[in-house]
Amino acid sequence: MTRGRFKKALLILAICFIHSFTYAVLPPPSGLLCELLEKPELTTIYTGQPSYSWEVNSSLEEDYQTAFRILVSKDLTTLKNNRCDVWDSGKILSGQSLHIVHNGKTLEKGQTYYWKVKIWNKFNKESAWSSAQKIKTGSEFKPYFTETYPLQKSIDAAKRFLSKSNGIYFADFGKASFGRIKLKLDGVDTIDSVEVHLGEAVIGNDSINRNPGGSIRYRKIKFTTEKGKSEYMVNIPPDKRNTSGEAILIPDSIGEVMPFRYAEIHLPAKYKLTASSIKRITVTYPFNDNRYYFSSSDTLLNQVFELSKYSIKATSFLGKYVDGDRERIPYEADAYINQLSHYGVDKEFTIARATHEYLIKQPTWPTEWILQSVLIAWNDYLFTGNNESLKYYYQDLKNKTLYKIEREDGLISTKTGLVTDEILKSVYEKRIEDIVDWPPGERDGNEMNKVNTVINLFHYRAMHLMGKMAETTGNIQDTFFFFN
Repeated sequence: MTRGRFKKALLILAICFIHSFTYAVLPPPSGLLCELLEKPELTTIYTGQPSYSWEVNSSLEEDYQTAFRILVSKDLTTLKNNRCDVWDSGKILSGQSLHIVHNGKTLEKGQTYYWKVKIWNKFNKESAWSSAQKIKTGSEFKPYFTETYPLQKSIDAAKRFLSKSNGIYFADFGKASFGRIKLKLDGVDTIDSVEVHLGEAVIGNDSINRNPGGSIRYRKIKFTTEKGKSEYMVNIPPDKRNTSGEAILIPDSIGEVMPFRYAEIHLPAKYKLTASSIKRITVTYPFNDNRYYFSSSDTLLNQVFELSKYSIKATSFLGKYVDGDRERIPYEADAYINQLSHYGVDKEFTIARATHEYLIKQPTWPTEWILQSVLIAWNDYLFTGNNESLKYYYQDLKNKTLYKIEREDGLISTKTGLVTDEILKSVYEKRIEDIVDWPPGERDGNEMNKVNTVINLFHYRAMHLMGKMAETTGNIQDTFFFFN
């Protein structure tokens, strides 16, 4: 082959190679979100102009979206036929795939809708349509609102079940979760007393530790049977410590819960309990167990990841991040850690935002925790790409930088008389006090001063991030202020 023919052959191969890329199958978009919700059909949205998001998929290296088309319809069959009766965006030249605001006929209140999307890539290759996503509008619309999911109940069977002597039964559910116990008793023809023990720790292999100490939970509950009734949901008496005051309450439709892994049932001898007769009703915020995974050659590290992942699922039982079962109150410091951890194990943004926005107006008193609200807000924006919350709570976040109590040297202190009633009101507080480690009597040798380094590190970070938030929300004058 001559040199000229060789070059021509290479050129033809290159053209064929590019041609094959151009006509490769482009997968449809996936991971649809409506108002940050991956499963909007589980709840309702409170706007007639929701935002739509999706994930772009391609097997081609460095491929990207160049255009999209959205269809919204009241009728699923119509949508499946690639037609719509609410909004056809047409082909829009844009690489944006996050928070595309509905720009068609305004959605009506109390209705069901379906939407889907297709995209074009850098070769102008058109994808197939995505799967349809169902959304339901609420009975009212609100200027700004963070939609969240209702709590979910799941049924857990015992991983290990033992029939002990004298009508005592022991069940191990494998993992602790916040839940209740449901029993099925056959042949109930008299009023009898039943004793239930629930706990997180055991003595030996088959007895619940009734005095575990610390924050490890244990409860003893008694109830009586009713003639002719076979199924019993064991009611857990509320603990005043975590079901009153500022505690986040569990919905009445769910019923009071507690964290436990083990159950011990004491029955009159005439009753026989089997493994299938005892269930745990676990309560969680919707969680996708299969969204993210981690695997390494280190078995212990794998176990740490699984434990951490499950902890996020198990402790989100109230729809907001709380301090576990102690007081069931949100704290900024806890929420900050929960937020970042949750982002790492599920594609879920609503519980973090809802907790953050709750804490805006129901904050806790530590100085640096108030400052952490700004950090949480910035994380929300980084991971969602949505600045609606920043815009709505902008002034509140600005106040929570505590810039108004800066001294001439730029440092802040709560001990220099600068904390006025007006400033307290601006951050929805009655007092502000440095905590750094823990309150007096619980500190690990930390020396507290009028000006504390930890506090000012958080203040510096909050001021810097507030400058970025000013920029992304269009508050240009504040950008210069916070960056300087």
